[in-house]
Amino acid sequence: VDSTNACQVQFDAQSGLPLGFFDSVRDQDTKVVCQLSDIRKALTSYVGESLTLLKDRWILCQMRWIVWKLASYERSFYEFLAGQYFTYGNLISQLRRRFEYEIKAGHRPPLRKILNRDAASTSLM
Repeated sequence: VDSTNACQVQFDAQSGLPLGFFDSVRDQDTKVVCQLSDIRKALTSYVGESLTLLKDRWILCQMRWIVWKLASYERSFYEFLAGQYFTYGNLISQLRRRFEYEIKAGHRPPLRKILNRDAASTSLM
């Protein structure tokens, strides 16, 4: 998994574990999740009336970085995590956390503040 194919990862609907990518061959009986509609449905119960704030572009961008992060943590610390960290549940949990922080609370990352010239480049991160 890298930043270019992170949005193509499919998860098993029963176990939540990754199965492969959209173009990989898999068993026809296996139900998969992790399309944009699945993620939107999972976030709808949490987001509630703020659903209009969720943009598809934001979901795909955040999903890309979260999947890449979860996969690299699992790969780096496999002896401790052993298939328990890179799951669909953790992906949705991270998306909820980022939604709370960035969209609902209105916080922006330090680099974005600097690039928008809302903070000095000499300020501490």
